Amino acid sequence: MDQCMSRPGQKGHASYGLIIYRKGNILCDSLLICYPSQLNGNNTIDGTITSIPYRLRAKKNNVTKECEQKQKDFCNYPKNKHLCSVGHPASIIWHGIMISSEYLNEIKAFNINISLSITDQTYTLNNFSLLNIEFGRKEDIFTRLYPLQIIGVKDKLKYKKLEEHKFDDDLVEEFMANIEKGAYLHKYAGIWTLGLDMLPSSAQRFLHLFVYRGCACKVEAWFKNPTTKGSMLPKTSDPVEGKFTVKDCLERSTDQKHSLGNINKEEKKVNFALWSGNKGESGRIEILDDYENAVLGIYFYQNTINFRNAGNGTWREKYLDTDFLVAGTLMNVTIYLSKYSASISLNSEITKYFNNTFWPLNWWNGRFMKQTKIAKIKIKGDFITITPVFINYLDEVNGTKVGFIL
Repeated sequence: MDQCMSRPGQKGHASYGLIIYRKGNILCDSLLICYPSQLNGNNTIDGTITSIPYRLRAKKNNVTKECEQKQKDFCNYPKNKHLCSVGHPASIIWHGIMISSEYLNEIKAFNINISLSITDQTYTLNNFSLLNIEFGRKEDIFTRLYPLQIIGVKDKLKYKKLEEHKFDDDLVEEFMANIEKGAYLHKYAGIWTLGLDMLPSSAQRFLHLFVYRGCACKVEAWFKNPTTKGSMLPKTSDPVEGKFTVKDCLERSTDQKHSLGNINKEEKKVNFALWSGNKGESGRIEILDDYENAVLGIYFYQNTINFRNAGNGTWREKYLDTDFLVAGTLMNVTIYLSKYSASISLNSEITKYFNNTFWPLNWWNGRFMKQTKIAKIKIKGDFITITPVFINYLDEVNGTKVGFIL
C-alpha cells in the first residue's frame, strides 16, 4: 500500500489510521483489533519472510494470546475454513491492539488505555474522547497519536487535529542512531512501529482486520485511508426498529450497590446509563433504607417497567410499556431524591424522555426517608452500567454541588 501517492482529485497527502471515539461518559472493557502480523519472524506472507533486523520476537503477551484464541475460534467456524488455508489472512500469526477505557475518581478523568502485541508497555491518554492513531505520512513511516477536538453539531460533526501526544521519541531516536550499526527492531518496538506491523505491502494489497468488541464496550473505531476526508466523523448505523442484536452479547448482567448518604438532609442526583442484551428477563433499581429494605423500586420486565413503593405515597405513573430488556440498547437513567419527593427520568433509543415522580403522603412536611441515615441504591438485573454511577448532592450550607462516583 502506498499512502504517499496522490489520488485523482486529492489536494494533499493523507495517511492510513485508526480513529477511536469514546462518546460522553461511556466506558469500554475491551475493543480488540487483530491483524496478520507483517513483522513476526514465524510468519511467511506471499512466500516472503521479514529480514532478520526487522523481525519482532515471537514472545506472546496477553494481547497476542487473546488474538490467538480469537483466530482459533474464527477458524473453527465452518464458513471461515477457506480463510484459514495457506496463503489466506487467518493462516498466519495474528497480532493485535487492545483498547479500553476507565474512569479514575481520584483525578476525575477518563483514561483510554492502548495495549499492543508488539510491546508490553500500556499507553494511557487522559481525558481524550477522540483519538487518531496515524500510521505514517509522507515524511516518515512512524505511527503517531493525535488527540482530536470535535467541532460542529448533530450530523455535521467534524474534528481538528491537536498536538501530537508523544510516547516513543527516545526509542525512535535510539533506533535511528543505531540502524546503520545493525540495530534490531524488536529491541525498540513500541506504538511507533504499529503501522509497520499492521499495514500490508503493496504486493499484498489488502488489509485484514478482525474486530472483537467486549460486551461492556461502546467505544467506536474506524479505519481511515488516505482518501478519507480528513475532518469528517463517519456516521454510526441507526438501529433497525430501535433494536440492536450482538450475537456474542445476547445476555448482560450486573449486581451493584452504592451508598447515597442521608437523603433527608442532602438532596441527591444519581445518573448512569444501562445497556441491555437481547435475552433479558428482569432487572431492578431500588432505593434501600438502613435495613436494606426497598423503599422505592423500578422493576424491569421483558415488556414493561413497573414503579412501586413500600410506604404511603403515590407514583404519578404505575408502569411504562417498553421492551428495553430485549432490545440490546442504551437507557440513560437520572434519579432525583429529596426529603419531599423522588423523580426519575428514563431516556433510551426506544423510550424517549419518560419522566415519573413519587410523592410521599403529606410530602410538604419533608419527611421522606427521615428515619434512614444511610440510604443505598441497588442496581441489579439483565443489563450493565455502561457509564460510571455518578452521585451528586447539594450542600445546603454554601449552596454548591459536590459530585462523587462509585
